Amino acid sequence: MPSQEEFLWKAVQAGKLAHAYLFAGNDAAAKRQTAQIIIQRLNCAEKSGPCLVCRNCLDIKNLSFPDLAWVFPEEKEIQIGQIRQLAKALSFAPYMAERKYAVIEQAHAMNAQAQSAFLKLLEEPKGSALILLFCEYPALLLDTIQSRTQVISFFRFGDNALSQDATETFLHLHSAPFAERFAFAKKTAEAKRVPDVLEQWELAARARLLWQVQDNGSVEEIQKARKILGLIGEMRVDVAKTTVSARFALEQVLIAL
Repeated sequence: MPSQEEFLWKAVQAGKLAHAYLFAGNDAAAKRQTAQIIIQRLNCAEKSGPCLVCRNCLDIKNLSFPDLAWVFPEEKEIQIGQIRQLAKALSFAPYMAERKYAVIEQAHAMNAQAQSAFLKLLEEPKGSALILLFCEYPALLLDTIQSRTQVISFFRFGDNALSQDATETFLHLHSAPFAERFAFAKKTAEAKRVPDVLEQWELAARARLLWQVQDNGSVEEIQKARKILGLIGEMRVDVAKTTVSARFALEQVLIAL
C-alpha cells in the first residue's frame, strides 16, 4: 500500500481526517490512484474494501458517484464559476455517503477569482466534506490556501528524476556570467528541452531550499531559494499553459539565480 494512502487511512481510523489535503508534486497518476482508493475504502459496500466491484467502487472509479465532485481545468484554467458550482454541491447533504468528496485537478490552474472563492469555501465549510487538491506548483496557490490544507507529497522518480548533471548545471549557473547563462538558454530552447530542464531544476531548487533550511542557512539565502523555486514553478506553468517563449521563461529563471 502506498505510504500516502496508509497515512490517510490511519487518519481515518484515528478519527483525525482533515477537511482538506494538498497533494503536491509531479506524480499525477499516484495522486489520482490514492484519491480514488481512499474514497472507495470509505464507501465500499464490503466495508473492508475497496472490493473494486461493488456499485460504489465502480461509480467512484467512473466519477459518477453522486457524492463526489471532480473538477478539471476548462481551457487551461479553473474558473470562479466552477468553484461556485462546487461550493453549491458541497452545501447539500450527502446522498449516499457519510460526507461529500471534492477533488480539484491542477489546483494551481485556479485563476485569482477562483482561488479567492475557494479560500472562502475552506474558511466557511458547509457540511461534512473531504477536499483533495492536486497541485504540481503549490507556490502558485495563495499562502492562505496552503496554510488551511495538509500537504502530502507525490513525486515521481524515474525517467525524469533529478540527475547529477542537472544539479551540477543548476548550481554552476548560479555564479556563471550572464553571457554564459543566456547562451545556455538559447541552446536549451533550440533543442526544445526547456520543459525538461525546468522540471529538473524545480527538483534541484527544492532540494537546495531544504538543505538550506536544515543546515541553518541565512534568512536571505532561504528567502532567495524560495523565490527561485516559486519562479521556476511559475515559468513551468507559463510554458505549458500560455504562448510565452520557452527561452524567455528559462532566461527569467537564469536572471534570478
